[in-house]
Amino acid sequence: MKKWFFLLLLLVVLTTAVGCENFTIFQDDIYGVSLKYPETWTATTEDENLIATICSPENSDKNREYVSLFSELFLIYDVNMTLAEYVSISESSLGFITNYESLKNEDMTIGDLKGKYIQYSGSYDDDEEGIVYVWTQFVTLKEGYAFVLTHTAVQGAPVDTQTWQTMLQSFAVAANPNYEYELNFYNAYHEEMKKQEENTFEDDHKHEE
Repeated sequence: MKKWFFLLLLLVVLTTAVGCENFTIFQDDIYGVSLKYPETWTATTEDENLIATICSPENSDKNREYVSLFSELFLIYDVNMTLAEYVSISESSLGFITNYESLKNEDMTIGDLKGKYIQYSGSYDDDEEGIVYVWTQFVTLKEGYAFVLTHTAVQGAPVDTQTWQTMLQSFAVAANPNYEYELNFYNAYHEEMKKQEENTFEDDHKHEE
């Protein structure tokens, strides 16, 4: 699991944006992901480590909402990795959160996406103010990728749950046309590495004789 994913995840802060919203659609052609978001918000794709960050109008640091969408090719780790295993690995990489507390871990299905709805709280380990955040995620695996949609809020702050739920329930992932190519590539790569290890073992054994 790439540590930068979790570092970026923890930089996302959500507070309230109460009120009725008209929604537009964010769509990414590379990964085939899409979701609705308020038309008054701004979607950016400048960070190469995130598919997108969608944020509310900037009033102040604590009155701005962010929803981040992350994708990771989990074939690198284990072709047969289950959703529960992926979530467990993700959780084990959050050691830099102090006072970590798991609040929720439930199965959730959105459209054809079977996933986990996770919520946990804690503070940055280097935050002298000790601000406590609550992170809420939907995690799903589809065709060789893990997709993580994240909502973050300061604990105790009012949250516009209606907007978040609208975005969450609109989340969709199209079929990945590159999946078979990537699967074949990584299978071939691992097979080649296995052959190299076997050849190295045989060479070393011959030298010993």
